[in-house]
Amino acid sequence: MTSFSLIIAADHGEAFGEHDDWTHGHTLYQETIKIPLIIWYSKICSNQITSNELAGLIDIKPTILNIVGIKQSEIYQGEDLISLITKKGSLYQQKGSREEIFSEGGKNLRCIITSTNWKLISKKARGKIELELYNLEQDPEEKHNVVNLYPEIAKNLQKRLTSRFKEFEKQALKPGKATIDAETRRELKSLGYIQ
Repeated sequence: MTSFSLIIAADHGEAFGEHDDWTHGHTLYQETIKIPLIIWYSKICSNQITSNELAGLIDIKPTILNIVGIKQSEIYQGEDLISLITKKGSLYQQKGSREEIFSEGGKNLRCIITSTNWKLISKKARGKIELELYNLEQDPEEKHNVVNLYPEIAKNLQKRLTSRFKEFEKQALKPGKATIDAETRRELKSLGYIQ
């Protein structure tokens, strides 16, 4: 029997009026960053499984490399999601499972989500950093900013967020120069990819 694999994902969600937003890329609330990620790997999956493990698009590459039998270089980020599934199709907490995941909406908008359901959004505006803190288990729609109730948690998460993005900046590739014609620029802007 030939094994078969399929991965379906979205690159972002879309806001439909939540948090006074009607698009994507301007906020990091769950409606714009929590996306479907569906993996079918016939060698392992015999049942439908749903997981609440933290995962991101950064995990797709190492997952594909595992499926095709290529060892991932240690310099790359991301985790192989297939390793989270046993042959019985049940999930297990592997040693070293992800404790946090990060998202970015430009240099001035970043967030961290932890495995303990805390989420910190950090926005730099006019030289000042504004923080929002949510407990996603108690407040999945992010309606109650509890940054003033839990300042130590916010401070700790902001420190982790800043530290991790400093690491990311060191690893980042330098952008090349590209010329975009006016029509392509208008189309990209209408889709929310440039401002």
